[in-house]
Amino acid sequence: MPSNASCRFLVAAPALFSAALLACDDAPATDREASGWALEEELRLTRTPEQEFGRVSAVAADGDDNIYVLDSFAQQIYAFDSEGTYSHSIGREGEGPGEISSYVSAIGVGPDNRIWVPDLRPSRISLFERDGTFVAAIRRHGFPGTGTWDRPVDTDGNYTDWAFRYPGEEAGGTIAEVHSRPVVHRWDGEAAEAVVADSFPPLEYTQEMVQLADREAPRSFFAGRTLSALDGQGAFWFVHSRDYRVYRRSLEGDTLLVVTLDAEPAPVAEADVQAVRDYFARRQSRFAEGYLNGLPAEKPVVAAIFGDGGGNVFVLPETSDVKGGTVVDAFGPDGTYWGRAELPQPVEGRPFGSIEAYATSRYLLLAGIDDSGVPYVVRLGIRRPDGGR
Repeated sequence: MPSNASCRFLVAAPALFSAALLACDDAPATDREASGWALEEELRLTRTPEQEFGRVSAVAADGDDNIYVLDSFAQQIYAFDSEGTYSHSIGREGEGPGEISSYVSAIGVGPDNRIWVPDLRPSRISLFERDGTFVAAIRRHGFPGTGTWDRPVDTDGNYTDWAFRYPGEEAGGTIAEVHSRPVVHRWDGEAAEAVVADSFPPLEYTQEMVQLADREAPRSFFAGRTLSALDGQGAFWFVHSRDYRVYRRSLEGDTLLVVTLDAEPAPVAEADVQAVRDYFARRQSRFAEGYLNGLPAEKPVVAAIFGDGGGNVFVLPETSDVKGGTVVDAFGPDGTYWGRAELPQPVEGRPFGSIEAYATSRYLLLAGIDDSGVPYVVRLGIRRPDGGR
């Protein structure tokens, strides 16, 4: 069982992460376990009646447990009922009203069960009724880049987005740092407004941590990056994937909580190097050696982070003794460590990418790729030792 360091503190003003960590107390994870938990596969989705999934870029569910799968190859959202039966598609390929471009990589579901679809090109958020009816397109303020939230729509039906700004550049045009701030898009049924959280302190990014969509940025294999999830309680969870240190922060910038687990990074093994070499060979690219020479020695320790909307957060780790996509760690809103649950079957994500996930209080949705290369979505019911859910 991994050890855990969890701390809880409220601050009146934005705090530096390094200073905040001084308040942490170390304790074994077993001391912080609640009732324990386990996962059981309930259903698996691989296709619509017409075709298999092409590339699953996001998954979500509504208040009636209908499941929504974003297929970025087909540029459509597929809707399934709570039993896994295909119902209909939402959106269509294109960049016009009611259409989904190839730059869409996330979806959100509001409390009214409307589907929010953030698009990079054009820069907008499309709203759909869950039956597929197109409602409106909202201008997406700021440059959202590749930053996406898990559960981006809050209980009031507001969509929170990223906005990036670039305060400085090194000689030659290399980005020195990137600051990001939340932008809350509010929709009243007829009009929309965007509110930038100006009090939010800068989150500094290195170029390794974020790939910029508006310029040719090299792909970094096994690179660290930021992961975040809105918790549904007016705050968000934030982690850099190379360090198992998860922060809960308010949108105003206050650091509310820090939880950690001991995690020894897994090495980038020869098999991983060969996988990168094969990736370039399939594309007949001449850039393979340059990327191979730049591979890090170790993999990130966090593969995904996602919340259930009730303040709980789930983490998919990958460490020297835990293969990615085989276990899930869970923490409560106050940092209580639920424990670690094994997945009924390992989930393999997209090559060199994250595992798309979504959580509710009763189940998890995970997107993987099977041995034949076909994407799928699995629903895993959360079980407790007393048989409850």
